[in-house]
Amino acid sequence: MKKFSYKDFSDQDPNLHIIFWRTQGEEPTHTHDFIEIIYINSGRICHTINGKRFDTKKGDLLFLNYNSVHSFKPMGGIGTYYNICLYPETMEKFINPHNAFELLSLSETFSKEIAKENDEGVVSFDGAEQKKVEFILHSMLEEQEKRLPRYEDINEAYMSVLLSLIVRKISLPEETENDAWNLIANYINDNLNGNLSLESLAKKCFYNPSYFSRLFKKKFHVPLVEYITEKRIEKSIDLLVNTNQTIDEIGSNVGFSSRSAFYRAFQRITGKTPSEYRQNNDVNHPVTSD
Repeated sequence: MKKFSYKDFSDQDPNLHIIFWRTQGEEPTHTHDFIEIIYINSGRICHTINGKRFDTKKGDLLFLNYNSVHSFKPMGGIGTYYNICLYPETMEKFINPHNAFELLSLSETFSKEIAKENDEGVVSFDGAEQKKVEFILHSMLEEQEKRLPRYEDINEAYMSVLLSLIVRKISLPEETENDAWNLIANYINDNLNGNLSLESLAKKCFYNPSYFSRLFKKKFHVPLVEYITEKRIEKSIDLLVNTNQTIDEIGSNVGFSSRSAFYRAFQRITGKTPSEYRQNNDVNHPVTSD
């Protein structure tokens, strides 16, 4: 499977790059290390993104997170579309407290749970809205091609307007903020042995790490690292009580990098070693000495 890299054009356009394409044939399965926004300008194009099919038409907009697996083909005749390519770090410039959770809903990681049924992953603009979107995209392409002074600043301003139109179109309800944080919490719980670094989580949500850290602490009242450690210990307690896994296996399965790190965190939070906790709960499991 081919992987496209932003480095292919980042030397000329380090922040964002826009392309206008015509397609008559199928584009095989591929992935890329950048965020991709696709706007269908004409025709009908079938996209498959991470195994899900989207039959798109003029006015439809798709938002692909980095490392998405993607293929597409026209559905009769020629289809034309715009691509905007940018890194998550560039998205940070456009995120603010007023649009943070709406933009979060566009992330591949969380969109299935937030998006409306049968409209998942696609933003559709009507006739009048299409004219606004297409004016923005055409203007961005023209600025990039002519490379007039400060064209990058102008295109970032256009991008900000485009994202505002997307946010206004999806119009998520107020409770979405709580839903979004619940989804982040669920993602952490489901990936305790994965990469849960601040940088990784912030990148998935298109946030600046320091901004994400502040938002997270405000919502959960503890720093991200402490929250993750507590969740790992909660999971390890469940495994100690309800499984036959060894203590070393449990530490690894809940995401601790070493036996010593697991023991230190467990004893700090519970006041006991894992072996002592297992013994005190009268569980008939093998005991690993401390």
